[in-house]
Amino acid sequence: MDVFSLSRKWFDFCFDNPDKISPNHAALYFFIIEHCNRLGWKEKFGLPNEMTKEAIGIKNYRTFKKTFDDLIEWGFIILIEKSKNQYSANIIAIVQNTKAHTKASTKALDKAIHNHVPKQSQSIVGIDIQDTIEPNNNITKPKPKPKPPKEEIPEIFYKISDYFFEIKSKRSPDLMKLVKYKPNRYKWAKALFDLKNIDGAEIYQIKAVLKFSITNEFWQKQIISLAGIRTKGKNDLSKFANCLNAVPVEMITRYKNGQFGTASPKKTTGIQPYKEEVYINEHTGKPFTPEELEANKIRTMEILNRFGK
Repeated sequence: MDVFSLSRKWFDFCFDNPDKISPNHAALYFFIIEHCNRLGWKEKFGLPNEMTKEAIGIKNYRTFKKTFDDLIEWGFIILIEKSKNQYSANIIAIVQNTKAHTKASTKALDKAIHNHVPKQSQSIVGIDIQDTIEPNNNITKPKPKPKPPKEEIPEIFYKISDYFFEIKSKRSPDLMKLVKYKPNRYKWAKALFDLKNIDGAEIYQIKAVLKFSITNEFWQKQIISLAGIRTKGKNDLSKFANCLNAVPVEMITRYKNGQFGTASPKKTTGIQPYKEEVYINEHTGKPFTPEELEANKIRTMEILNRFGK
C-alpha cells in the first residue's frame, strides 16, 4: 500500500468535489492511513472512536459519525464490522483502488496546477522594482505574550497518572501505542486533580475507577488518555462518572478502606472468642494460602506507595 498514491487519489477527489469535502474529512482519512501504517499495514484493523476523535480534534460524536460515513460512501474505506456504541471500535479496511466518482482525473488536476503557475510567474516578472529597500534593523519586534503559569498540581495526581500509564502500557500495548504521555503528563494529572477539586470525586474513587478500567474488557478501550476522562457522553455524564457507576460496590468499599482482597467470614461451630476471617482469591474462588497472603501484603504496600498513600 502506497501512502503517496492514497494521498493523490484523495486530492483528485477533493479537486472534483469541493462542495462535499471539509477539513474533517481530510483529517480523519489521513489519520486512518497513519493508524494503519503504525499497525504494519494490516488489511483489516480496529479504529477506536474516542481515540480517533481526540487525535483529530472532533468533540461531537455526530460530526465524527457523519464524517466517517462520508468516507465509506465515497469509497475510501470499507466498514467490516460496525461499532456497538460511540465508545467501541469500528473494524475497517482502506480501499487501495478507490471507486470514488471523480469527473476530474489526475491529468485534469495536473493541468490546472500547470495553468496556475505561469500566471504567477508572469505577474512576478512584470513588476519593475526601482530601488532596493534596506531593512530597518532598529524596529523593535513586539514581544510574544507570556504564557499563563501552569496551575500547581499536587504530586499524588502525577503519581497516579504515572502508575496508570505504566500498567496500562503493559496490559494493553496496542491501545497505548499512539499515546504520547510525556508531553501530556501535566494534562493527565490536571484532569485527575479537577475530578477531585471541581467534580468532587474522592481519591479512593479515582483509584478504583482507574484500576477497574485497566482490567475490565469494555472500559479498557474507553479510558485510554486521562486528559479526556472528564469528557461528557450522550447521557451528560463524564467518562469517569459512567465508569464509576460500573465499578462493583465491593471494590469501591475496599479502596475506601485501603483493602485490596475479598474477605468472607469462615463458618465455625461452638462459642468462639472472635470471628476468624479468610481471604478469598477473586480469580480462583479458593482461600489464599499463607504464602499468597504474605505476597499480597507486599504487593498491597507497593501499590499504596505508588499511589502516594
